[in-house]
Amino acid sequence: MVICIVEPLASANYLANRLKEEGFSTVLLQIKNSLEQGDVEKYVAELSGTVNQELWDNVITFDCQNNTMESLVLQLQSLNVDYIYYGCEYIVNFTDRLNAIYNPLRGNSPQNSSNRYNKFMMQQALASHGMLIPRQDIISSRMSKAELEAITTKVKFPSIIKPQNSYGSIGVAKINNLDELEKRLLAEREESQFVIQEFIVGDEYIVDSFSLNGSHYFCQLGKYKKEIVNGDVLYCYMIIVNDDELCKLITDYMVQTLDAVELKNGFAHTELFVTKDRQVYLVEVNPRVSGLSGMFNMMVKECYGCDQIDLIKNALTENKPAIKLIEQSKYGMIALVYNFDCERVYNGLHLDLITSLPSYFMHMERQKIGATLRVGGNLMDVVVCVTLISESLEQLYIDYAKIEEYEKSGDIFKQAQNKK
Repeated sequence: MVICIVEPLASANYLANRLKEEGFSTVLLQIKNSLEQGDVEKYVAELSGTVNQELWDNVITFDCQNNTMESLVLQLQSLNVDYIYYGCEYIVNFTDRLNAIYNPLRGNSPQNSSNRYNKFMMQQALASHGMLIPRQDIISSRMSKAELEAITTKVKFPSIIKPQNSYGSIGVAKINNLDELEKRLLAEREESQFVIQEFIVGDEYIVDSFSLNGSHYFCQLGKYKKEIVNGDVLYCYMIIVNDDELCKLITDYMVQTLDAVELKNGFAHTELFVTKDRQVYLVEVNPRVSGLSGMFNMMVKECYGCDQIDLIKNALTENKPAIKLIEQSKYGMIALVYNFDCERVYNGLHLDLITSLPSYFMHMERQKIGATLRVGGNLMDVVVCVTLISESLEQLYIDYAKIEEYEKSGDIFKQAQNKK
């Protein structure tokens, strides 16, 4: 069976390796000169450089300005491609149009593509199905203060703003008042549109899934810890959750959500809030495999024996329903480390501080040496990700506290010195 992934900016190398492990042939489809990249163009270029083409059985480069869909279809047919799936958010519309020509029964409808990548439209899709959504509206970086005030009077502060089409927490910020909102929008060099939503107080969770012909298969539930740094929403860690009642609440909600946005085929990495009174609110559906270079999937595989590629195997080759995950034998957490000091210069990391922790499992360096947290910080600014796995949940939190201490003190940064 041959699977084509279009522009797999999230966990491309992990995807290629795991699909091959499970016996699939792979096709990497990369897109050039797409008008759909929009606000994430610079990050697309940055992430594309991390894709190892040699891991894929075949590679196709499609130039939107100089090639036709018909020529692309012929290439895919020559490779006997069976399924075409999204690899990131910005190519949803392109992939839907391609599937509509190549194999419409195995794709998603191009008539409602925006429900699967536009952060405003996906919430509206839920509302049209009678589901609870946060108060929201659209704002522009060129709106007057009076226009912004009229909108925020309805949405209320504190609020969250995010680009309508974004990737990896890019451009997401918590806003407490009108002055902060104006300042944030004035920093935009070009006119940009944002979704502004009420700030939901609750615990944030992630659910990874795979869908086939409208049937949804789920991986293990994860929980985020986030912090607000200079208004930017930054991930601190994610941890596997083993709570049967909560898992049922969220997976039932997820079936409704994926049905509402009409994601019938493909991967999804979905984020949502659960409030104290057990109300569930969607943050966003990311129509792709889980990110962080596959680290969450690798952790879930180690702790439970099932990741998103097992889901696709069960769905496509074994025709099994979503499997009931085995009892949790281990606890898992991924800690994310940033360089918060913009004056700090370093030429390496004291990784021995991390690798010597009792629950250390693996790590992955993500930023070039010397990188600092950018204004508008996001997941692209993570210096190193550390996976902790243990039979003791307490041990995970003890080791995470150590990592946080090394991060805040700067001890993890080798030969650190300040700029003069």
